[in-house]
Amino acid sequence: MDAEPKEAQRLATEARDRVRFEEDALALSDQVYRVARHLASSREDADELVQETYARAFRSWRSFQPGTNMRAWLLRILTNLNIDRGRRQQRAPQMQPLEANDYFLYDRLAENGDGISDEEQVVERLSQDDIVTALSAVPHDFRDVLVLVDLGDFSYADAAQILDIPVGTVMSRLHRGRRILKRELAESALGGDMKDPCAHCEEMMQPYLDHVLTDEEMARAEAHLAECVDCRRRYRFEESLRIYVRKAATEQMPAELRQKLAALRIPLE
Repeated sequence: MDAEPKEAQRLATEARDRVRFEEDALALSDQVYRVARHLASSREDADELVQETYARAFRSWRSFQPGTNMRAWLLRILTNLNIDRGRRQQRAPQMQPLEANDYFLYDRLAENGDGISDEEQVVERLSQDDIVTALSAVPHDFRDVLVLVDLGDFSYADAAQILDIPVGTVMSRLHRGRRILKRELAESALGGDMKDPCAHCEEMMQPYLDHVLTDEEMARAEAHLAECVDCRRRYRFEESLRIYVRKAATEQMPAELRQKLAALRIPLE
């Protein structure tokens, strides 16, 4: 006698949970699109990739564990689909010569201007198209990590989980990806040769700006910055560049795509 009411209650609860899941997932669609836009080779490919991501997410909603990181869960689907769709020219990271050091862009701009100390100097020389073009020139394996960490604001650990690679691999690919990006930006802005940075800055810059140093390492880095004027300017420039790349690379999701995602929701029975 009680079987039917219990089953009806179960179905109602499941429907409520699914609707809540779909609403929460759609609320993250702008962030998912921003990542897709820089993983895919074109706007059209990004639109298709996002639609496939949400179609699969809505079909697999029961596999999501409430209380965990939904954004990371969605982007794991996105990156897996990106691989499955054959967007990579090759699965192994493409090896490119990295003549440029971490301060290549800074050095090139400094050689051709009055000195670089803030973001305005960067904006004068680089456009949004420069950023997008430079990102597209970064090999896929490095670009995936670069987009997740620098544009998606994911931690090393979250990026490692999304891409199913070790944290150490995330760090090494991020380092190489940033170098390639800055080399491409420097070519867009100026082109030319470079000069060598301080060895200490070369070693400490990435972990310092990513806030992954221990307290003791952070203290050593800050002590060095207090003494080295050139390094201090380089660090400020690097931080400003990251902020500018994040802003310039942000592209709004088309309203038409937003409507298509909403239409993917599973109708209530």
